[in-house]
Amino acid sequence: MPYAAIDHSAMPHIVLTDQRQQLPWHHGSHFTSRLAAGYTRVNNFGLLFGRTRSSRLSADMSNWHSESCQVSTDALCEQMAGNRSQMLFLPRGIVEIPEDFARLIQNSFTMAFPNGSSCEHSNSGRLTTQLDDRYEVSLCNLVDGKLDLVYNNAAGRIYWRQDTTALATRGSGKI
Repeated sequence: MPYAAIDHSAMPHIVLTDQRQQLPWHHGSHFTSRLAAGYTRVNNFGLLFGRTRSSRLSADMSNWHSESCQVSTDALCEQMAGNRSQMLFLPRGIVEIPEDFARLIQNSFTMAFPNGSSCEHSNSGRLTTQLDDRYEVSLCNLVDGKLDLVYNNAAGRIYWRQDTTALATRGSGKI
């Protein structure tokens, strides 16, 4: 299955270029594709549902950061710390971020970026909330942070990395 392109102007939500609404993670045709797939991959290029044995998924995910993440009706997945929601990955609805990042429970994602966020876009569409203690990874993180997310549906685990691959430029002699 090819990548389905994401509309970057739809911040902070995942909206496919051929659609007008936020991608529903918990119902509809994409939910059915998600259930049938071994993994869901989302990055700056788009969305892909694939089988775990697919050549598009790195055979060795040990070099990627990873966190446990449960299926959620509010997002692609939700990371819990006991009974407390710690992170939402690609949420629907209002995307909130904490005013004070010191309130967050640290994990591989929040420790990797200054102030816990890879989003630097001034018009990210996210709301800063005073008493919020949960981080919500949105389209802004994918675009600004050049993130590559892979959610292993069966294992309940999200893998992530920053794509630092440089594109070959004309005349550089490199391919």
